[in-house]
Amino acid sequence: MILSGAGVISACAHVQVDRTYRAEAIRLCEEVTEAVKEETSFPEGTAGILRIPALSVECPVADSTETDVLQTHAGLIEGSDPPGTSGGNTAIAAHSARNGFLCSFCWFQKIAELKQGDEISLLYRDGITYTYAVYEVLEGLYPEDPEPFQREEGREILTLQTCTQGSPVYRTYVHAERIA
Repeated sequence: MILSGAGVISACAHVQVDRTYRAEAIRLCEEVTEAVKEETSFPEGTAGILRIPALSVECPVADSTETDVLQTHAGLIEGSDPPGTSGGNTAIAAHSARNGFLCSFCWFQKIAELKQGDEISLLYRDGITYTYAVYEVLEGLYPEDPEPFQREEGREILTLQTCTQGSPVYRTYVHAERIA
């Protein structure tokens, strides 16, 4: 493949931007971790840290899913429940790709690879680490479909949402139930 000079510059700029966003996200995770150790408050707008060991993901979670916020964070979906809510569903969204390219801040690019029993933890602003086990992965749903966000009496659910790889029209959802 031959790239023109402008294409190479554009590709390099894309990589540099991704590195900048990734560095900012790492800094935020470290700041949140330190805040928990010192029992101080999280940085403004940061709700916690999401960890998915099976995918080697550790990312900050924001209170918003605004476009600029999702450049460095995953985000709590408006209307979802805080973790620890009996019968609640805590929903978090993040990028899986950007403009068709995988990127360093696309935290959810591999969530469809999660398997039943994989653990996900959310260190939340209340200082509690909520641990969940994956029980279901759904792919190819429309964003308007309310099914992924249903609440179930007596269960504490975590829902992860992203665009299905290769299609901005469809969504991939991971459901996990709190185990600790």
